[in-house]
Amino acid sequence: MNELQELKFKELAETAQVRVAFYSFLNLHFVTLVDRAFVVRLRNGELSTVLEALKQDEFNEDDVIAGATLMLDYLKKTSEMDLDQLTEKLGVDRTCLYRGVAKGYGPPPPYELIWSKNAEDYSVLQTISRVYRDAGLEPSPDAKERLDYISVEMDFLRELAQSEVLAWNSGDSLSASSLLEKQRDFMNLHFGAWVPLYIEKAFEQVETDFYRGHLLMLRGFVLMQKEIFSAISLVAEA
Repeated sequence: MNELQELKFKELAETAQVRVAFYSFLNLHFVTLVDRAFVVRLRNGELSTVLEALKQDEFNEDDVIAGATLMLDYLKKTSEMDLDQLTEKLGVDRTCLYRGVAKGYGPPPPYELIWSKNAEDYSVLQTISRVYRDAGLEPSPDAKERLDYISVEMDFLRELAQSEVLAWNSGDSLSASSLLEKQRDFMNLHFGAWVPLYIEKAFEQVETDFYRGHLLMLRGFVLMQKEIFSAISLVAEA
């Protein structure tokens, strides 16, 4: 490997690592229940540090910056609110938005089958299962969520991105490029095709700026990834 290739691979690995970190951060709020311990963690300053960094990064998409700002401002405004009161407020909003516990209570829940253009066509689940299996990343049999739930699809993309990091760092450009292509295809054909539709509906019913900011960040990140995947693929193949 020459120095130019090594530099290119390092840059692509760093880009993929940013993707991994974003998926992990965004997915946290889909997989973590809001309880007192969670709210205490929100107030310990670690999340605020991350949000401040995202807010100040001029290379981020506008929605990402706006979302980080909303979440950060909400944490500041509620810093003196009673812990139990804030826990209940955030817990109700999260349940309404992300769990779809009852028809008419919040938007339809974030499952691809529900939001897909082929809704009611259960072959969507078979297709997703095959994509996971072909990538060697099938969810555990003990998984509590359906294959098309937003957090499962996001974690699949995170796993692919993490494997891509390792491939670039080891100089395996063929494997890395293949993993990049898998991410691009899954984003364009699945995750990125339905999540923005869900987000727009969720905006109509979100109650707190914390989750409004989270939705904005997710929308911005999806749009940003859809725009740059093809460009990165071209660079990777050069």
